[in-house]
Amino acid sequence: MVTGSIFAACQSGTYRITGSGDMLQEGDTLFLTNDFMTGAPVDTVIAKAGKFELTGTADSTFMCLIYSKKNQEVMSSPFFIEEGSIELTLSDNPKNRRVSGSSLNNEWQELNDSLSLIGQQFSMMAENMATNNLTAEEAQALNEKQQKLVKQWQDITFRYAKKNADNELGYFLITQFYDPDCKDAASKQQLISMLPKNTQDRPLVKTIQTKLNSSKATSEGNKMKDFTMNDINDRPMSILSEIAKNKITVIDFWASWCGPCLREMPSMVEMYKKYKNNGLGIIGISLDSRKSDWENATKCFFIEWPQISDLNGWNNAAAQMFNVQSIPYTIVVSSDGTILKKGLRGSELEEFVASQLK
Repeated sequence: MVTGSIFAACQSGTYRITGSGDMLQEGDTLFLTNDFMTGAPVDTVIAKAGKFELTGTADSTFMCLIYSKKNQEVMSSPFFIEEGSIELTLSDNPKNRRVSGSSLNNEWQELNDSLSLIGQQFSMMAENMATNNLTAEEAQALNEKQQKLVKQWQDITFRYAKKNADNELGYFLITQFYDPDCKDAASKQQLISMLPKNTQDRPLVKTIQTKLNSSKATSEGNKMKDFTMNDINDRPMSILSEIAKNKITVIDFWASWCGPCLREMPSMVEMYKKYKNNGLGIIGISLDSRKSDWENATKCFFIEWPQISDLNGWNNAAAQMFNVQSIPYTIVVSSDGTILKKGLRGSELEEFVASQLK
């Protein structure tokens, strides 16, 4: 239904939740849950005249949600149970949902207001791209504006996470909200180091720390570890042995079922033809699970470079090693396996390849 988790800290005190909703009807039952996976209720309340009230004692601070089974669109944004008075406004329009009263909830609402403005701008740009016949230049300009908005989103989230690193809002932002894929390992590590020691010992933080350690080992400037995987003819191939044959090698994570991968494959083929005699190599790592699909795609695009896969889909061992979260995804390495660049695509990838082969 919804996703998330409970966030606990040592604190006690009474709380009073008062709320209203423009779509609440007399007698509607609302459920309070701290299980964001199943929605299992920990308390219930009956709405009267479009309003409701809940009181209780919390021996910990945790994130929760009030919702209606009758109309699950009528729900609040996630909010924190903590000591004090908490005011909620429920609505089927996310922009009209509000939480205020206690310190963490005020901060949480303030963050959501800032991010909502960015989200609205991003959505308008996306709709513009989808509904209008833009020129390549216009589309590129719009894309650049979207990337600036993404950067603003990240900067705001980082600032609030850093500011609240000593409380449950900060824990939530660091573990669930800011850079969930750990692409910015340095900033993520900085935030984790600011968490209280007992919070750093929580299982989710330890899991993220393991991912960060793996990411650090495969960051730009480091040498990648060797691994062996079967090629498309079921022969084991050492990736470092193959990389050593070229001045630089593009490791290309892709799959036959990935539309963006297939759309970019013709340009990959052209780039290979253009630079292979200058020392460019490509190694394709397929995230397919059916060999026939993989084989058919390589034949369809006349792919000449080596292809490897363990046919485990997203659980591909190499994809796990490099923390690949989306495809297509490329890693450019030197002949000794030093990681030069990660995540380049299209013209940016070809420009970097050309600069390395001058």
